[in-house]
Amino acid sequence: MRDVAETEPTPGLPYITSKSQDALRIARAVQAAIDALTDEDRGNLRIRGLINIPASAYLAIPTAPSPKAQLRSS
Repeated sequence: MRDVAETEPTPGLPYITSKSQDALRIARAVQAAIDALTDEDRGNLRIRGLINIPASAYLAIPTAPSPKAQLRSS
């Protein structure tokens, strides 16, 4: 496998859980799993860790139109 292009770094999809779950505990477990990866695996996955950003910052990032929307406008 080889890289052919890169996009600007942006936040990934948010982790969503039930209100009855302990979100901080889940985040810590996911971060621990990321930390347990080898440097090579983290590099291959292009993941460094988790960050907590406000919903407003996440929602401010423009998203591309869906493929269906692009087909309708053609």
